[in-house]
Amino acid sequence: MAYGYCSHPRAISIALADEMQIQHPIYQGVLQIMSSNFLVNTRDSKKPKFVLLTSQVFGEITISRTIEKLELERRYWAQKSIPWMLVTEGIPKLYSRILVGFTQLSWMKRLCVNELRFMSIINYLPSVAGAGKFRKNKMSRILFAWELGANYGHLSRQLPIAQQLRRQGHDVFFVVRDTTVAAQLLGPYGFAFTQAPFDTTGKRLVRPPANYAEILLASGYADRAALWGLVRSWLSLIEMFKADIVIIDHAPTALFAAHLTGLPTILIGNGFEIPPDCSPLPSIRPWENIANDRLLRAEECVLERLNTIASSLNAPTLLRIPELFQGTGKILSTFVELDHYGIRDGEIYASPIFSSATGQQMAWSEPDKPHIFAYLRPSVPGFELLLKALSKQPAEVIVVAPGIRRAQAETVVSANFRVLGQPVLLDSLLELADLVVSTGGTGTVSQCLLAGVPLLLVPQNVEQYLMSQCVEALGAGLTAKQNRQEEDFAGLLESLLHDPCYRKAAEVFAKQYAGFTPEQAVDQAVQLINTVLAKSMQP
Repeated sequence: MAYGYCSHPRAISIALADEMQIQHPIYQGVLQIMSSNFLVNTRDSKKPKFVLLTSQVFGEITISRTIEKLELERRYWAQKSIPWMLVTEGIPKLYSRILVGFTQLSWMKRLCVNELRFMSIINYLPSVAGAGKFRKNKMSRILFAWELGANYGHLSRQLPIAQQLRRQGHDVFFVVRDTTVAAQLLGPYGFAFTQAPFDTTGKRLVRPPANYAEILLASGYADRAALWGLVRSWLSLIEMFKADIVIIDHAPTALFAAHLTGLPTILIGNGFEIPPDCSPLPSIRPWENIANDRLLRAEECVLERLNTIASSLNAPTLLRIPELFQGTGKILSTFVELDHYGIRDGEIYASPIFSSATGQQMAWSEPDKPHIFAYLRPSVPGFELLLKALSKQPAEVIVVAPGIRRAQAETVVSANFRVLGQPVLLDSLLELADLVVSTGGTGTVSQCLLAGVPLLLVPQNVEQYLMSQCVEALGAGLTAKQNRQEEDFAGLLESLLHDPCYRKAAEVFAKQYAGFTPEQAVDQAVQLINTVLAKSMQP
């Protein structure tokens, strides 16, 4: 038995690269000679020769360019009918079903040195990112951008789209607002992600933002240097990933950066995250008497700062802020009744996209009692008083409150009152739920209404308050206003549990959208992304 280093004839590897429609390895303009670093040969026909390639960590082989080069090498040896294998460490459990351990190949044990003891050999997966085979056309590189907002809603919306795109052979990468949420939602599926740029100046407006333009001013746009830094960061991320398209999910600076480069974009968001096409951008505080001049000044300020950057880069300037949101494609991911800005004439609503396949499986245990499910945050005003009011209901209660302290939970936990810190699978719970308590996220509200379940909304920001008003307009729920004492919550719970009008209104909504599934909206989004990609790649 012999083993050693082996180079590949350059003409063959060039031909294979052309067949795969990828760039052959090149350095300083010179096409490189590819090689394999461990060819094992034997004269025993029962112990065939094979190629062993070492890689330090599994993460390295999830990079698309690395995947291309590894596949190129695998194809070279496949032409010679020689098995090609990869040695690596740190392989996630997700891939355990394709592992072939050293212990299963006793004739190979003698080749192993001590430092390889904890490694595994895998037959090369043509694309760890999900493609079974290389497509005839080179895979597209799709960047998902999430810049503003919080919690699970954004990635829950992006995840099913990204999964389908990856199965089609696209290379997907995420830039996220919250890496902790990304680790929880994206990590189990092997998606790569990094932190999104964010404002570090700490400057805030004197008054709460009155429209989308003032939201931007409160997110770094009020400071010229901070805005320039945000834009440059997004430009760098787009360039480093070599993105073919950017999927914008509440990421206005990423949207502007893509505008500067001429890169196609797809906007995905609920009504609040994609403002209407009008100037000035409308008020998000309709209960206040906000002067039109204030709204206009905010938009003019943002427009001037964006156009200053565009002019310095010799890129097209904007006439109005809404121009940014009328780009290549748009997925208004909500029901028309749940648009925070109200019904928009001529707008196509794609319906909400949410992932119901992530979370812990739970079930009700008290069939003879009312069932209340609550999805909250400890930062919600009146949180502990709401928990007390819920604990005194003659009902079975399940509360999901990410970030809740043990001391907070222990004050209310009982045989009929469960508190969890991680998301749960909602579908089975909603089938028997009598009431849901929520802050007012679009995904949760949509799931509840589709199941015909009324809601108690306890918003903690403007976006959630506007959603609560949409639910109240449907007659399918009530909103906790500024008075949030225990007795206030108790009164709202009593009304929602005992007045059948709220349940009937929710059931009317559910009947109207009977047969709807989020998969329909996902398919529509993926089709739009592929259509835009195909057009952008035409000569």
